[in-house]
Amino acid sequence: MIALADVLKVNQDELLLLTGSDDPARGLRMLHEMGPALCVATLGPDGSYYHHAGGNASVPGFAITPVETTGSGDAFTATLIVQLVEAGATWRERLTASSLHAILRRANAAGAFTALTRGVFPALPTATALDQFMQR
Repeated sequence: MIALADVLKVNQDELLLLTGSDDPARGLRMLHEMGPALCVATLGPDGSYYHHAGGNASVPGFAITPVETTGSGDAFTATLIVQLVEAGATWRERLTASSLHAILRRANAAGAFTALTRGVFPALPTATALDQFMQR
């Protein structure tokens, strides 16, 4: 199924399960070789890591004291997808180092923001709340 995906997002446990490696650079490279154009791993408080044909990099997380992490991965993924498809460009045109850093920084913020509140739905950020969180 990985070969059929355009974008693949995994967490640290899934990366280890799928590749046998807990090293994001190595594991995501292995997953990328299976077919997806973009592979991303969430790394909890350490942020995220991406790999695509143009390169790979780490994007730092946000220092928070989590209340509950349920929904953080969903918030991250939703924000990642929204950021990839907005701004009128095709999503593949957004696969550049500068674009991906900004996209994943915002996705990291969405995951962190969600972990600040108990319960998934009350914790999910609005765009305005996310902007304010990122400015702090």
